[in-house]
Amino acid sequence: MATLNTVFKNTFAEPLKEKGYVKVKGRQPYFARVVGGEIVQVITTRNYWCGEKDYKEFEILGGIASVYRKEVDLTLTPSHNINWLLCVSDYYKIMNRMNMDNEYRKTLMGFRYRKDDEESLYQAMKKALFKTEEHMLGVFDGVKDVESFMEYLDIFNPSRLNIDTYDEEKGEFVGNVESEGFLYIETDNHDDFIEEFEEKLNRRVKEMEAGLACWKSTTVEEEQRRLEEWRLDRVQSRDYIYNHPNIHEWVLKELEQRKVSNIERLRACGLEV
Repeated sequence: MATLNTVFKNTFAEPLKEKGYVKVKGRQPYFARVVGGEIVQVITTRNYWCGEKDYKEFEILGGIASVYRKEVDLTLTPSHNINWLLCVSDYYKIMNRMNMDNEYRKTLMGFRYRKDDEESLYQAMKKALFKTEEHMLGVFDGVKDVESFMEYLDIFNPSRLNIDTYDEEKGEFVGNVESEGFLYIETDNHDDFIEEFEEKLNRRVKEMEAGLACWKSTTVEEEQRRLEEWRLDRVQSRDYIYNHPNIHEWVLKELEQRKVSNIERLRACGLEV
């Protein structure tokens, strides 16, 4: 009986090769490609809970990172990298918020097969490939550089664009390893984010008017206040760095060091950068 990782590799390798993805070296089930020398796009799988006797399930996960974040480590398991990975159902849900079929979405969360039945596993993996191509790969194809990557994050995982907080007592930034907020400094961004604020608010008002369940207990005024807090926090966190030349210089050096370190890791995994 072939393992989940073997069947994943055998099924996804050829279709993904056409798009420039390669199986990374090592034990972990990642296919990855590097776009423009700065953007890493990853597709992987892991076992998913199944409550039905005599069956198992797996999920397909995908994510995008930049070489400017603190660490991109593809020697870790998908579960260790889960904070920056989304499953196929997440991509479907986010791209179809106004007309989402919730029952269909549930079928994308996990792909079921019979235990100890290799043919059943292969059939489930072929279905997973089709759904990955339908709902995930097209999104990835649209991310070609740092700017389009930031747009991707703003849609699919906006918290990763939070800018690390500078702890004046410790003299260091405090944040998550997958944070991409320093990209605002890398791109020399000085925007006031008012346009983004208005776009987000207009979109959410339409979703409220459409009766989406996620907004049932939120008023337009509450969401407007929350988005304004988001806008101001982003501007102030970014401008704090610009307004302190020593800190700004440190961030620029840190970004360059991260890029060198992450490229070295990626090349060790067999990726061309």
